[in-house]
Amino acid sequence: ILQTASFLLLRRGYLQGSSLILMVGMLVTVTVMATVGQGIRDVALVAFPIIFVFAGLTLKRKYFGLCVGLVAVAIAWLILGQYNGWFAPKPFRGPPNWVDFGMAAVILLVSALAVDLLATNMRRSLEQLKSSERKFEALFEKAPVAMVRSSIDGSAILEANQELCKLSGYSKEELIGKSANFFWADLSQRAQLVGLLRKNGALENFEMDLIDKSGQVRNCLSNYRLHMEKGFLDGSLVDVTDRKKVEKVL
Repeated sequence: ILQTASFLLLRRGYLQGSSLILMVGMLVTVTVMATVGQGIRDVALVAFPIIFVFAGLTLKRKYFGLCVGLVAVAIAWLILGQYNGWFAPKPFRGPPNWVDFGMAAVILLVSALAVDLLATNMRRSLEQLKSSERKFEALFEKAPVAMVRSSIDGSAILEANQELCKLSGYSKEELIGKSANFFWADLSQRAQLVGLLRKNGALENFEMDLIDKSGQVRNCLSNYRLHMEKGFLDGSLVDVTDRKKVEKVL
């Protein structure tokens, strides 16, 4: 029943609920097997590390803590119960019989279901990630403004769209992999930008001066967002050089 409920929840996209039910079901099964078997020395307890690994990979921190607590309670039950005579563990006997095989089969089955659940979730997450990346790439490339992605330290330009190529005069092949610092007219502006991004995470309408391939300085308004955990920043640039010239005349 618990396995069926776990599977149905997974099909509906409730990974946390599905994983938690499966872990609790596995914990109860192993504890009951050990109680009616060899107690704290029962081979079924090898499933407890599997529970820890699976719970750690699929559950949120509070639910993982719940699983750890339940395992601790189960172990305490087996130790205290055996010590105080609340149940009598069966003595080790000769060659394994069908009951032993059945218990091993249940453990293996539940473990296999847990691994399959984890693999299914990982495949789904990878597919969603790839889909998001494809959508981002399409939006990035077709954006009506210049777009750039560079490493935080400015050591390399990671992505550039056609509008940035038009603005800078460089081809995409010339831009990708090149230092992001080379087309800044004033490197102190980039240092200021990175400092503000580290503090605020995002920045709008930041004025910067860009040097294009012909050596001309282009005045730009930019919006940037820092992705600290991934080591890069994304920016969009709008050329306002002509507007600046008109403002000076007026």
